[in-house]
Amino acid sequence: PASGHQVKPNIAELARGMGVDTFFSWLTETGLDNVIQDGGQYTVFAPTDEAVASLPASVQSSIRDNPDRLRPLLKYHISTVQLKPQDIQNEQTVPTLAQGKNIRFNYYRNGSLLTVSGASTGNLRQSGNVAVFVVNRVLYSPQGDLYSTVSSSPILKELTRFIKLAGLEELLK
Repeated sequence: PASGHQVKPNIAELARGMGVDTFFSWLTETGLDNVIQDGGQYTVFAPTDEAVASLPASVQSSIRDNPDRLRPLLKYHISTVQLKPQDIQNEQTVPTLAQGKNIRFNYYRNGSLLTVSGASTGNLRQSGNVAVFVVNRVLYSPQGDLYSTVSSSPILKELTRFIKLAGLEELLK
């Protein structure tokens, strides 16, 4: 607008047709939808409904039973920088709302595949001060050393087993 006042993005409209309805409903439930509408610059990395549904049953029930656990998880999916794919560099990191936790980008396949903290990116949509990248899995912020991160991930149990079999725990710590 000519007044310089930025129009707040309509979160429901932004998510429509992207296949990320569960994630955006979580943003609304936790009030984080209001944060990304405050006029600052944000990029949201929204896991698909399929990615959310593939979370282990124990994680899903934990989220249902204790919605407060959602806020830290969701904060890691929101960067305090509005990004465009053409501006992202390989191995670049950007801050998130999860204090002290950055998201890392990597390009693969001669630059044709962009990953965000290990998740493949899909569609991108922008509205006002918010950019939304669809990602193919729920992002987890790193916790501690490499071995601790791998062994605490519910989706890396098989890798943890192989690390133990190979006797590499201490090396990865």
